[in-house]
This record gives sequence, C-alpha cells and structure tokens, in this order.
Amino acid sequence: MEFALDYAWLIVALPLLTSAVIATFAKQLREPRAGYFGAAMMGVTFLLALLVFIGAVRQAGLPVHEAAPAAAEAVAGGEHGESHGAAAQGAAAAGEHGAGAEPAAFGSVPEARPLRHWTLADWAVFAGKPFRMGLMVDNLTAAMLMMVTLVSFCVQLYSVAYMHGDKRFTRFFAAVNLFTAGMLLAVMADNLLLLVVGWELMGLCSYLLIGHWFEQPWPRYGSFKAFITTRTGDTFMLVGIAALYALTGTLNFDELAAVLPQVAREHPAALLLSALLIFGGPIGKSAQFPLHVWLPDAMAGPTPGSALIHAATMVAVGVYLVARAFAIFVHAGPEVMAVIALVGAFTSLFAASIATLRTDIKQVLAYSTISQLGYMFLALGVGSFSAGTFHLMTHAFFKALLFLAAGSVIHAMHHIQEMHQMGGLRKKIPVTFWTWMVGYLALAGFPFTSGFFSKDELLLAAFNWQAPPGWPEWVSKLPFAMGAATAFLTAYYMTRATYLTFFGEPRSEHAEHAHESPRPMTTALVILAVPALLSGYAWAALVYKFTHAPIFEWWPYFTGNPLQHLPHENAELVTAIATTLGLLGIGVALLIYAVLPVGFRVAAIRTLKPVYVLLKRMYYVDEFYHATFVAGTAALGRLVAWFDRTVVDGIVNLVGEGGRAWAEVCGWFDRTFIDGLVNGAGWLALFSGRQLRRLATGQVQSYMMTFAVLVVFGAVAVWLTLSR
Repeated sequence: MEFALDYAWLIVALPLLTSAVIATFAKQLREPRAGYFGAAMMGVTFLLALLVFIGAVRQAGLPVHEAAPAAAEAVAGGEHGESHGAAAQGAAAAGEHGAGAEPAAFGSVPEARPLRHWTLADWAVFAGKPFRMGLMVDNLTAAMLMMVTLVSFCVQLYSVAYMHGDKRFTRFFAAVNLFTAGMLLAVMADNLLLLVVGWELMGLCSYLLIGHWFEQPWPRYGSFKAFITTRTGDTFMLVGIAALYALTGTLNFDELAAVLPQVAREHPAALLLSALLIFGGPIGKSAQFPLHVWLPDAMAGPTPGSALIHAATMVAVGVYLVARAFAIFVHAGPEVMAVIALVGAFTSLFAASIATLRTDIKQVLAYSTISQLGYMFLALGVGSFSAGTFHLMTHAFFKALLFLAAGSVIHAMHHIQEMHQMGGLRKKIPVTFWTWMVGYLALAGFPFTSGFFSKDELLLAAFNWQAPPGWPEWVSKLPFAMGAATAFLTAYYMTRATYLTFFGEPRSEHAEHAHESPRPMTTALVILAVPALLSGYAWAALVYKFTHAPIFEWWPYFTGNPLQHLPHENAELVTAIATTLGLLGIGVALLIYAVLPVGFRVAAIRTLKPVYVLLKRMYYVDEFYHATFVAGTAALGRLVAWFDRTVVDGIVNLVGEGGRAWAEVCGWFDRTFIDGLVNGAGWLALFSGRQLRRLATGQVQSYMMTFAVLVVFGAVAVWLTLSR
C-alpha cells in the first residue's frame, strides 16, 4: 500500500477540484447530481486516504514481533505500570527506531517522521532565506486524512437527501467540499503559515455554511457571531506566529523542532508569550472558554454542515494545531502546558453542566462538542499527546454520527428540534434510533466503545499530572477532578437526551406520525456507526495485523513518541472511577426521567432555582458579553459618531464656512478691483477710440494743421529739455 503515499497530495487536490467543478457548473449539475458527484469524489478521496493510512502503518511498523506475546500478556494481566513500559522498551531494543534509546518522558515532544514531502513553491525570501510552502505526510497526518475524508463522505451522502429541495443545493456542496479541502490542507501543511491558510479557508466556509439560510435572522446572526468570535482568537494567534518567526526565523515544523531548544534557553519569556498568543487561535476555533459562545449559535445552519463543523473539521483543527505544534508549547515551559490543561478541563466541565438543561437536541450536542474538545486540550496540556490525538479521532466518528442522527430526528419531526415535543421515536425511526444509541454509548464512555478507550487514557494522564514547580499542590488535582465530573455529566445529559427523544410516549402530532429518513441518510448513519462503536477494536486489529503490537503500545509510537512511558500504575483505579461515574450518570438520568414522577423534577427545580436559572442562562456569559463588549462597542460607536458629527464635522463645516467667507471676499475684490481695472482699461480704449475718431475728418488741410501743431509742440519740448 506504500505506493499510495506518493499520491497523497491528491487528497487535498480532489476536494478543491470538486468544489470548483460544482461551483462552475452549478446550473448544469443541479440537484441531485451535484450531491452525488460531491459524495462520489469524496468517496474516492477517502479510499486514497485509507490506502495512505495503511501504507503509513506498514512503514511505521513496530519492532515488537518477538515481544508481542509479552505485551499482550501485560495488557491481559493488568500489570499496566511495569509491563507496558517493559514491553515498549523491549520492543524498541529489537528495532531501528528504538535501539539504545531510553523511554521518552511523559509529555515529551513527538518525533517528526515525514513519510513523504512535496515543495509547492518558494513563497517569499526573508533575509536571503526562501520561505518554502509544502505538503507532507507523516503518521498523524495519515490518520487525520482518513478520519476527515470518511466523515466528509458520510456528511455529503447524507446531505443528498437532507438538502433535497433546497434552493442553494449546489452551493452547499461546493462549500462542503471547499471546507473539507481547507481542513485537509491544514492537516498536510509542513509549516504554520500554510496551516493558517487552510485554517482561514475553513473560517470562510463555516461563515457560508452557518449562514446558508441567510434570509432568516438566526443563521445571519450565527454566522456573524462565529466570524467575529473566531477572528478574535485568530488575531492573537497571528501575532503569536509573527513573534515566533521573529524568535526562530522559521515556521517549518521540522526546523522549529530543531531550533526551539536553543530559543527556549535564550528567550524563555518571549517564547512563553508567543506560545500563549498562538493558543488564542485554538481557543477561538475550538470554542474553548471564554470564546465558546459562537458554537451553539452555529446550529442555525443545516445539520449536515453542523456535523462537519463540530466533528471533523473546524473545531478539530484547533486541537490539531496544538498537537502538530506540540514542540512549541512543550519548549515554552510547563506553565503554558498547565494553561492548556486547565482551560480544557474547565471548559469540559463548564459546557457539560450547561448541556444538562438544554432542550434543543442540537444545542445538547453543541455543548457536548465544546466539552469534548476541552477533554482533548486537557490531555494535550497534561502532556499526553497520544491520548489527546486518539480522542480527537474517536470523537470525530461518534459526534458526526450523533449530529447526523439528530438531523434524521429533526427531518422526521418536520424540523422540530425541541426534545419535549418528541418521545417514542425508537419505534418510528428504528435505524436512526440504533445508530444514535451507538453514538450515545460512545460519547457516554460506555465500556468497550471507542469513547471508553480514549476517555480513560486521557483521564489517566490527568490523574498522574503534576502542576509546574511553585504552583499549589491542589492544582495538580484539578484536571482529573474536573475531567471525572465531566464524565458523570456527559453520561447524564446524553441519557436524558436519549430518553426524551426516543422513549416514553409521543408528545406531539409530529412525533406520533414520524417516519424513517430516506436511504442516503440512513446509509450514512450505518457507515459512521461502525467506527463510532468499534474504532478501538478496529485500530487494534489493523495495527496487530501489520505490526503484531497491542494498540496501547502502538498508538504513542505511531503518533511520534515511540517509547513514551505512560504511567500506568493507577490505570485500574482511574478506569474504575471513570466507569463508575459514567454508569452513575446513566442511572441518575434514568431515575429522574424514567422512574420518578414529573412532580419530582418540578420540586427539584424550585428547590435549586438559583442553580437552575444559572445553568439555563448558560452562566450569563452571553449577557456579560452583551453588557460589556457588545454594549461597550455600541457605546464607543455612538461616541465616535457623536465626535464625528460634532467635532470632525464641526471642524470641516467651520473650514467650509471660512472658505466660503474668504471666497465671498475674493469675489468682491475680483468684481470691484480686478474687474474694475479690466473694465476701466476697456472703457479707456473705447473712449480714446471715440476721441481719435473725431480727428479722422478726411481733409488734408486738417491733417497738415494737426501735424504742424505737433511739430511745434515737439520742438518746444526739445528746446526746453536741452536748455536745462
């Protein structure tokens, strides 16, 4: 399969070409041909990405063929701490990647192992050095390419039916393919600047997709809010990237990894500041607190677009940037990593608590996305690169599945999104129900689903994390405590949403007469359900086939830390805590909504009214922004308008009045003096002409007399002059 690596650049080119073709020939393609064409091309792209991933797996390998039985026994036997480390070290000792090496420290910088590289162009020359723009494929890139293209293919197949009858059908598919191309470009970029190009391309497409129905007020508002909020974070990021370039003289990832240790020694404060500024971009793009407010309003766009934005592309690219530029944040110091971990941990708990009271099915998933992205930043911040990237992969599958299943529910309910008007849908739309259940169990971290594996790995990393030197010891406990609480709340709000939507009796006429979605929609759901449920096992099977290595040892190796020694001594304890909390969350939700009467919920709301109102109002963050930034900006706008009208216009008008007065003076002077002189000269000429005309009598004797008089006068004048 290695031959596919040579053509990996087509994975970016094909969606770009597809978007251009659909946009150019929109009138000829129309519905449904544009949709099927887009889905088919993305299917081809996915197959190529799958071949690239398999080729990367085979090239990466893992020299543990002899140690595989011991490693497998270690996983089965439960002695996580020593046996995993021993298996990894023994494996490495047998092969080229690890011979003679020590185990990598927890939180170490991943090793860059590009499999293929293409130079696109020398974009500019700075200080005599060309700035090369290029694409690359390494192991993390290969995994991301497969995930993004699969989700995009399912979204487009689903959209053929979901967007039926939409007057901008072709425009939607052109935007989706361009959106996917932007993500793929960011994933394959070999430098930060090209990654930002893909980043901004996604920002443009998200604006188009969220505002797809721009005639309506909420999509317009949502697209504007998303653009402004994410641009706030992007501004910080661009300043940070400029500062980083000033420090290092490069933005190429390989070159950065080489020069950052020296920069960290010589300019630690400047590197720390630039890393924090760069992190502002992921905070905005991945909807982390306090720039999370745009994502729930992004639900105003078409549901397939929401699935793409919130699963595999726009929000994921912030996490990917931190993972790809991991060296920057690690070398910037433990304080930067702690900020990333604490922002992620707080956001995960903050958003999960809000999701517990949402009644709009898409809003529940929106806040769930914010929460799960917080999980990923938590994992990266505590130094577990492999746990963060693994959860990024699994989350993309089950969250895309949940959004598309929610869209199927909304389609069956004639575009009603309120869960209180649903109920009893499991019998009406069985395919949607069972695929939703797969995504629900994975998100809730139910044992042996894909979410179970990735969530436990990141919680284990959080459990063993230590705060930077000099920080209070209790800070070390915060990431795990907030992450564990999030696990409980996630299971609770997803069980609540599942019960309100699919169980009980139908609570509206639309729920009573709901029907299953068209075949393209259900087909996409079934396809996504497979990796959402089995991706943990699928990863393990694929890896073991080509490497004879267990997934827990292979994934850190594959993503760049071949000997990353994860502290597993508390693995069983963390798994027990996380599983217990997840099952407890499921049980509490079922108790409240399936067993206890409605009066209990009413009484609980009355008793806990302040908490209820706080969660219902989403902690008043939007109100705070409206009262401060929005109102402040509006007040500043009014002040500037007043200043413009009063001061600027006053000065301009004063200058204008002065100019007009001066013009009037100049006009009077012109009319009186200038025109007087000109007119006087003309009058004198006319007067002289009239007088001279009297002398022209036509009589010779008169001319002779005049001539004689003039001669006499001339002679007298000469004599008088000479006599002096």
